[in-house]
Amino acid sequence: MIHLLYIIGLFAFHKITTARQLLTSEGAWTALLFGGWVIFFTNEKWLIPLFFFFGSSALIAKLFPTNSKSTDKKHGKPRDYFQVICNGFPYVVASSFADFTPDLTFILLGTAMAAATADTWSSEIGMYFKGTTVDIFNFRKQSPGVSGGMSWQGSLAGLLGSLLVAVICSYLTFKNLNPMYIKMVTGFGFLGMCLDSLLGSLFQVKYQKKGNFSDTKKSGYRYQSGLKWMTNDMVNLWSNSLIVLLAGLFFVWMS
Repeated sequence: MIHLLYIIGLFAFHKITTARQLLTSEGAWTALLFGGWVIFFTNEKWLIPLFFFFGSSALIAKLFPTNSKSTDKKHGKPRDYFQVICNGFPYVVASSFADFTPDLTFILLGTAMAAATADTWSSEIGMYFKGTTVDIFNFRKQSPGVSGGMSWQGSLAGLLGSLLVAVICSYLTFKNLNPMYIKMVTGFGFLGMCLDSLLGSLFQVKYQKKGNFSDTKKSGYRYQSGLKWMTNDMVNLWSNSLIVLLAGLFFVWMS
């Protein structure tokens, strides 16, 4: 009976997320595969951070809609399988070590999802409020939505998202609020957001037209800088993976 309900739940998740245009069909199946992997190596409760990231990101996109023409061409569309992989892969890999190094694993899980949440919240809120946005590398003003830019509104939203994930993961790990855990996960999650902006500024492909920049190649826009294969999705994957690695090294060093 339990297995039957689980199977029904899988198909219901696929149906709801695709009908609501939150995920493509391939994206939904990829998310289900990742969820099954996490359950196998940890337990069902560690799906909660994933659901929080996915649900809160979708809610923010609805509450703070943006129509920036400078950002990635996938923005505002259902997440495809590659977006799911780039945002969830570090979390899934970290879960694989739960039986061997549980303390380290719980730090890595929190960091992975805190960084992903901080980056998504900061991007959506930053584009919505359209405040002063500067490139994190050269501090030049740029249009909201162009990769590498940061605003105080987006940064504050990212910090809040990272903190909430840290609180959730603290309860899952210790069944209470552990100050040291929350500080570490929140800090590395926020740093992951900053690292995402830095990699976006330095390496993500950008196009230019009469002083206007865009992450998407459009009519009249010419290649300006960056690696042509380094899309926003790839920046997410690299930044999340690197910050999880740094958090792991820091935890081992502190231990």
